[in-house]
Amino acid sequence: MFNMINVNKSKNLIIQIYGREDYKETNYTIEDKSYKTKLISEAWVKHLGEGDILMLVPESLVSNVNQDNKVDFIKDYNYFENYFSSSIKKQLIDKSLENNISLIKVQSISSYSSDKKDFLISYENNIDNIMIYLFKDLLKKIYDYEKIVIDLSTGLNIYVEVLMDTLRYLVVYLKIKNFLANENNKKTFIISLSPPYNEKVNIYHTSFDTKAFFDFPQIDKFRFDFQENSDTKRELNKNIEQRFNRELDGLKILLKETRIAFNGIKYNTPLIFYNDLIEFKKIEDFFGSIESQNLLERSLFKILDYLEDIKKIEIQNSNKINISRYKMKKEIIFNMIIVTAIYDLILNIKKRINKPDINQIEKTFNEIYDKLNLKYNNIFLEKDIKDIMNLKELDETPKILSEIIKDNNSDMKHHIKNEKNKSSKIDRNFFAHSGFEYTITKAWKKENTVYLEYNKENFNDIREWLYKIK
Repeated sequence: MFNMINVNKSKNLIIQIYGREDYKETNYTIEDKSYKTKLISEAWVKHLGEGDILMLVPESLVSNVNQDNKVDFIKDYNYFENYFSSSIKKQLIDKSLENNISLIKVQSISSYSSDKKDFLISYENNIDNIMIYLFKDLLKKIYDYEKIVIDLSTGLNIYVEVLMDTLRYLVVYLKIKNFLANENNKKTFIISLSPPYNEKVNIYHTSFDTKAFFDFPQIDKFRFDFQENSDTKRELNKNIEQRFNRELDGLKILLKETRIAFNGIKYNTPLIFYNDLIEFKKIEDFFGSIESQNLLERSLFKILDYLEDIKKIEIQNSNKINISRYKMKKEIIFNMIIVTAIYDLILNIKKRINKPDINQIEKTFNEIYDKLNLKYNNIFLEKDIKDIMNLKELDETPKILSEIIKDNNSDMKHHIKNEKNKSSKIDRNFFAHSGFEYTITKAWKKENTVYLEYNKENFNDIREWLYKIK
């Protein structure tokens, strides 16, 4: 495995695509200040005052490595990392930054020959694979940084486009999981770009952002999808299911519980979070720590590592090598990753939950709905809570709302009569009244505080109503 950057050293990370091993010393100008370096990333470190450098190294660079043992670069990640880390460090002007360097090995596609035409390496791969694995590795690397500069001036070809597309997924993932987080916990992304090289180069930069919406991904079940023939796909999934049965079961439960919780927020039924209708314990049993990055590391990323390990390597006389990977489709993978981000958001809500005090329910979810831009939910929640608060007959004994209203409140008797006439539409009534459906919700009053809870017998019904909304 690659070594991690010393994340305690800096709050800034500069990402650069490594294109060659012989960059020329250049005067780079950033915001009218000049820095003489070989690497743009080093110039950014100087400009920011501190920073760590993360190099994205395409594996195709092996084709021009001036060593005979090219096979070792392909089979041994540590061999690849040690060589290219040393190569990057040699190009630093400020040698004190050597400990600030780390790298990601980026998958390649197509064929590459050496300058001498005496070596050829081919990669049977697809763009989706490159994006999936780049996302996985970037997520680990950027975790503790506040400002991330992505330079697109070097390592051209497909890698710039792949990096930008992957970055969009990464920013959406981070935004969703941090929708309710403190502003201080959010990351700033900056895109850096320069014109073709000469002795003096101006570095242009701009902030990078992309929109993220509170929507559930289009995914009903999780299963790997491959751009392979039917027999190969069938065999691959059979193999994955046998080896990672527990991880896949965990992802299945995660998907179901996250959908239920998401719909509880989107469709304004906050009481489910106070009545243990979301089965967090089941997910903890599978994954231990249940924050999204740990979930990914212990399930999806484990399977991705396995698929990388079983890539096929064909060697012909050490001067012709073919590397073949099973080609995945990225949609389901990234949809499942977004599900884990939503689950992080759900965990953030769970931490805010206390006793089912009706005033606290309103206050807590008004704040949540405001942040998630679900402002209509606030209007309906306020109205339904007001109706319950107006019940004068509440006492310390939990009672079904419909019984309280029927016996004591003439203003709402007509409403209950209509509700009972439409008893077959109880699920519709559930969503129409902020989840406080009168025939399944109990209320009581203690020390001037109103509390709510659901009938436990209705838990499975409620879960089913929430789960079936697609």
